[in-house]
Amino acid sequence: MMLETVGLSAGYGDLQVLWDVSFRVGEGEIVGVFGPNGAGKTTLLRTIMGLNRPIRGRIIYEGRDISGHGVRERGLMGISYVPEGKRVFPQMTVYENLLLGGTYLSGKDALKRRLEDILSYFPRLSERLDQLAGTLSGGEMQMLTIARGLMSNPRLLMLDEPSFGVAPVYVTRIFNILQKLNQENGLTICLVEQKVVEALKLSSRCYIIESGRVVLEGDPASLMNNDYVREVYLGI
Repeated sequence: MMLETVGLSAGYGDLQVLWDVSFRVGEGEIVGVFGPNGAGKTTLLRTIMGLNRPIRGRIIYEGRDISGHGVRERGLMGISYVPEGKRVFPQMTVYENLLLGGTYLSGKDALKRRLEDILSYFPRLSERLDQLAGTLSGGEMQMLTIARGLMSNPRLLMLDEPSFGVAPVYVTRIFNILQKLNQENGLTICLVEQKVVEALKLSSRCYIIESGRVVLEGDPASLMNNDYVREVYLGI
């Protein structure tokens, strides 16, 4: 198992958001995480990345307890987190934004090779390397945000709502790229997403979190046949 949380509780100051969450992501999987706004999905990703400290419980990554590790340590270990929203540096070029994502790589040659590799998945960005990031379309900004998260050559990529505020045509492109990265490179992906139907097609296993607790877990087929999921999340 690449990643596992065991009885994880976390929050913000005195506000507890997650309650005893046990969650796992196997190597090479795409794991979808669904739930209403405020359910704790973002808090889960932030805590795994080290941006939030657990109240209790453990985070196990590749067999090691990393609960006390910092963000940089987790990044060097191969974890990358792409937060919600089109988080680009608008006054910097596309190229400069991408270089920032390669901070953990050692040497110019490694950085150049990684950049070429990433741009092969994001040809639209290769056409705009000298363009200011703030002048891109919303879909292109989201692509840049994801591409920058991939520049560190992570083993585990965690994405928070990559479809948020993005035109449907770009959502399809982004999901296709994620699927390609998983199939061709074996990239492990944890995907928090509100577009449940599309994400179910992409995922190998899924979790539903409500009020800070895991309420359902299973493969996409079992969730799509679950009456509660069909009514509340699929609108059937």
